[in-house]
Amino acid sequence: MELKQYIKIIKRHIKSILMVSTLVGFFALIFSAVKPVTYETSLSLLISRATAQETQDYKYDSYYAIQANDLFANTIVGWLKSPEIVVDIYKEAGVNFPVKNLRKLEKFFKTFKTSPHSIEVKFKSKTKKDAQSIAKTVVSVLKKKTTIIGRISQEEIVFSVIGSDPVIVEKKPNLILNTTVGVISGLLLGILIIFGKEYFKTE
Repeated sequence: MELKQYIKIIKRHIKSILMVSTLVGFFALIFSAVKPVTYETSLSLLISRATAQETQDYKYDSYYAIQANDLFANTIVGWLKSPEIVVDIYKEAGVNFPVKNLRKLEKFFKTFKTSPHSIEVKFKSKTKKDAQSIAKTVVSVLKKKTTIIGRISQEEIVFSVIGSDPVIVEKKPNLILNTTVGVISGLLLGILIIFGKEYFKTE
């Protein structure tokens, strides 16, 4: 087919194309309007070693402290990927955890090591109150587990976990953007449908 033929087909079925586009745009608008508001939270954790090396020799402790913090930060990242820890955090926070699928639980907290001493934790929640409660409980649970490690090592390996004030951002569906994307998608879908019909007619 030549370009002129494609244009003729589109002109002939323009009403159908616009109808499909309008329907898809309308459904996109409705979906965006009923979609609940969510809250995205960012929590910074500071990791430090509470014990210091006592020696009169050359002080290697600063170097080893950085390495130790880095390794322990990896441990915390691993904890926050554990479904058991995620469930414990939600139960202690008094919030119903949204998923029961193990894979989803493993990915619920997104963690990023920003330095050997610090970790950024991100998660989503349904309300601002839940976000604050979860952030507070994350720090509390991590401190408890850190204390247990200190006891097991007979206080030879002691770390502290300090949590910052969480940054909580309300995320609302973008009605205009979602509707526009829906209309454009509907146009493409409508064009695809009429070309498909024309193709099978000529077969």
